[in-house]
Amino acid sequence: MNPYRILSIIFILLLSHGATAYWQHTTGKTSERVKWQGKQIEELAQANQMIADLNNRFRAQEQKWNNELNVLTTQYLKEKQNAQHKTDALVADARAGYLVLWDAHAMQAGVCGSGETTTPTPGSDGREGSRLLSKDATVFLLTEAGRCDEIAHQLKAAQSVILADRKR
Repeated sequence: MNPYRILSIIFILLLSHGATAYWQHTTGKTSERVKWQGKQIEELAQANQMIADLNNRFRAQEQKWNNELNVLTTQYLKEKQNAQHKTDALVADARAGYLVLWDAHAMQAGVCGSGETTTPTPGSDGREGSRLLSKDATVFLLTEAGRCDEIAHQLKAAQSVILADRKR
């Protein structure tokens, strides 16, 4: 047999074997990559589902907290409005002369500097030494008391929000 023919058959066999090995290697890599990508896709899908579940849970909790805050806000605004109406009514009564404040600790001025106190006017409560405040002073004090009530309602509302937040 011809040595060139034997060498060419050996060369073709080696070339065929090399091509087969390369094809198997490439197919194996592709197969492993497909398995790896499938596993990665599955893990990613699980992670996305977990994120969606957590997101939905926290959105529901956030909505619950917003509802609680809305209830507290509505309650605060109602109390503020009621207090403002009460203050406005008291101020209107004071301006109309239906409401009069007096200072029990102030001494009324005596007549002509004699140092004696005057007698109480008919229809008064009869307290000696008491002095009625002017309408302007009464309105001022009632307005300031209303502002103090408003601040107290703000503080109460803030405390309610803080306590509701701490329950969470």
